[in-house]
Amino acid sequence: MLGVQRTDVDGVPTFWVDTGRPTLAAALVFRQGMVDETLTTSGWTHLLEHLVLEGRGSGALHVNGSVGGTVTTFDVHGPVEGVVSHLEEVCRWLAAPRLERVDHEASVLRAEADVRGASAAGRALGWRYGARGLGLVSYDEPGLGRATETGLVELATARFHRANAALVLDGPPPASLRLPLVQPRDGQPGGGPGPAPLPTAVPCDDTLPAGYVENAGLVLSGTVARDGAGFMAAHLLQRELRQLLRSESAGAYAPWSSYEHADAGTAVLLAGSDVQPSLHPTLVDTVIGMLERLSSEGPAEEALRDVVEATVQAMGDPYQASGLAMRAAVEHLQGRPVTTPEAHLQAVSDMTTADVAESVTQLRETLLLGVPGPTTWDDPMPMLRFRPTQPQPSSDSFRSIDWPADVSRLRVDDQHVQMVDPRAGEALVVRTDEVVGMFAYGDGLRHVVRSDGYGITIDPRRWRQGARAVELLDRVVDEAVHLPHPPVDRPEVVPQPPLKRYWAGLRSRPSGWWGTPTGGLLLVAMVWAVSGVVVSLLTGDAGWGVLAAAATTMTVFSGWATRHRSQE
Repeated sequence: MLGVQRTDVDGVPTFWVDTGRPTLAAALVFRQGMVDETLTTSGWTHLLEHLVLEGRGSGALHVNGSVGGTVTTFDVHGPVEGVVSHLEEVCRWLAAPRLERVDHEASVLRAEADVRGASAAGRALGWRYGARGLGLVSYDEPGLGRATETGLVELATARFHRANAALVLDGPPPASLRLPLVQPRDGQPGGGPGPAPLPTAVPCDDTLPAGYVENAGLVLSGTVARDGAGFMAAHLLQRELRQLLRSESAGAYAPWSSYEHADAGTAVLLAGSDVQPSLHPTLVDTVIGMLERLSSEGPAEEALRDVVEATVQAMGDPYQASGLAMRAAVEHLQGRPVTTPEAHLQAVSDMTTADVAESVTQLRETLLLGVPGPTTWDDPMPMLRFRPTQPQPSSDSFRSIDWPADVSRLRVDDQHVQMVDPRAGEALVVRTDEVVGMFAYGDGLRHVVRSDGYGITIDPRRWRQGARAVELLDRVVDEAVHLPHPPVDRPEVVPQPPLKRYWAGLRSRPSGWWGTPTGGLLLVAMVWAVSGVVVSLLTGDAGWGVLAAAATTMTVFSGWATRHRSQE
């Protein structure tokens, strides 16, 4: 096994292995990732990474960049002289950013998001952490619309400096290598003796275990301690799912697993699979039974040994040696003790079934289980959803364009945004002081989001005086969390015909409503009006016409009374 060496290049900790290759592969890594962003700045790090690399790399020099949960990486591979030159140019750009193509690259990132789409694993992180930390993975970088040159320069200055960086090489550092990054300013993260500390991952305040609907297939996830056993458990869970869902049931093709760093002491273990409809009736019971067995008994010894042997083999592969140096660099940047390859190899070799069982137990206690909607669900665990509460008084209330068929109310004031169901006496409520982002589309559509990821969508076309509701919403929600977006293609909204709306409204009312004075008066008046008109036409007696006019007046009054009551 190749040993990992450590040195410094211009004050940047450098971790390297000597693979003996004639070319050089390098990764310049910074302790800045999605966990350091907010909903309003989500995508800024990715945008900066794109701007740094725009126009670089050609011929034998291959360059790439990536933004992960906790780090940002600039990769390069090619001739030694080309790698040295590229790293120096990247560092000089970060020290003095040139941002004339901000709008262009932001547009490229939006196109990338459309191609990439959301993943089942990303949605699982969103359910767990909401609209913050790792939960931002579930969003398509909505903060891009707020990116400014000033903000990006501040980001580069604050996080992309030498105290917050590490370099990984698959060969000895060339004598000509220079990394002219700026020094951190006083008070900046990473301005002390080490990199910027990882923020603590804060999950949503949900009762766990819990389930949710995931139509892409099966997803199970939970938080585990970063002690090595969780990483092994991820591989074993994938193996178990493959055996149960594919080999035995022939109802899946590609089970998968993942292990994501959440903070310095916690990781999220995820596993899942596509599933065929034939598995829906037994899927939940199968997965729960698997987790109970692994938690109480651990994996089969043979299965654990297979995973351990594969891991040991990969660690000793010269082509994988740079991964050992990357592991050391990430541990340094995350403020964790840097383990030697020998110590890591020993920890893997000493792994026991009891160690894995403990990690699976931690996963079970924090389990989020996503399954397709048609899945049979006999387990008593609660389902995640935006839970309604008691409606709050409001001075501004907006009716549906389909009232009285739809009696819901939109309420907006300085303190609350509410979607009220008057019949149930409950509402979905978002306090304006807890809004972490408001998606503001160019066609008037709005979506306000809380830190737990739950939110309310307001389409002004669906509410009477909807434009005024949006104007009020834009005023009461802090401008600092507005997220500008272009218009989106949406189906046309056509109100129901008046007769259909009123008839649906009458039919949907509780049976007891007809026994109220207003309800009874409206019913009698309608019958009188129709009868008076018919008899007047048949007999030519004007008296019946007078009766019909009086009944019509009563109908209008009763309708006004009904409308007035429904607004109270």
